[in-house]
Amino acid sequence: MSASASADLHSSDRQILKETFANTDPSTHTSHWESLWSKSTTPWDRSGPSLALKDAILSKPSIFGPTPSSKDQSTTCRKRALVPGCGRGYDVLLLASLGYDTVGLDASKTAIAAAESLKNTLTSQPDPAYAPPAESDITPGTATFLEADFFKTLPLLPKNAEGEEETFDLIFDYTFLCALPPSLRPAWSARLHSLLTPETGRLVCLEWPLHKPASEGGPPHGLTGELYGELLGKPGGEVEYDLDGVVVVGSNSEGGKGVEGGFERVERWMPERTHEAGKGKDFVSVWRRV
Repeated sequence: MSASASADLHSSDRQILKETFANTDPSTHTSHWESLWSKSTTPWDRSGPSLALKDAILSKPSIFGPTPSSKDQSTTCRKRALVPGCGRGYDVLLLASLGYDTVGLDASKTAIAAAESLKNTLTSQPDPAYAPPAESDITPGTATFLEADFFKTLPLLPKNAEGEEETFDLIFDYTFLCALPPSLRPAWSARLHSLLTPETGRLVCLEWPLHKPASEGGPPHGLTGELYGELLGKPGGEVEYDLDGVVVVGSNSEGGKGVEGGFERVERWMPERTHEAGKGKDFVSVWRRV
């Protein structure tokens, strides 16, 4: 297939994606995502893990701490990670290769089946993309895939003595926030706040698409660094938008009704390596729950 034909196909898929969710109730979105997966209409699929995430964890121990599963650590101390909207599971398997016991979550049963299939394939046919650095002593963690709703209680997660869900040491968001309608964004931030370990936990956002005007709608919906700040500064609080769909800075962070304290941004940078769709445009932001 020629490059132009390939581009046209991808553009066509993106249009199908946008039209699928146009004027639909958010409560029906799960069935729409499953329909797209079952038809193999997945223009968001990157065909591999996030190198920006891998580079962040390996190059910034001051933020993420020591390698989570080096051989001198007990497996009972292994850190836990979550990837909501995991799709085919690339980043779940990446985090597991870096020593995290990782849960990948998706509402589509077809996506989860594809993730399990990739996991099985890598068992018999290892891929260097999912291997820890040769000089490291990292021992892989586990990769678990769940068909479940991110906004509801997740099945199979450990409970503490009070019957509450155990929290995660790392949560990775990429192509998940941008897939949600704006009305669900406050719930997204509130749910992340409840699932991340206070103080030591890290929320990693690979911010995309930052280049797309919010007025074009979605999914994927255009995002901005300021939007992440408004949503995460006071999780659960409503944010306001101007006529172009751009967040009004201060609409939630200054006097909003979200959780006080919320998240604090630890660092934000443009990654040297990222997916082709975001080269020269993506940013990585790391947050902690305060």
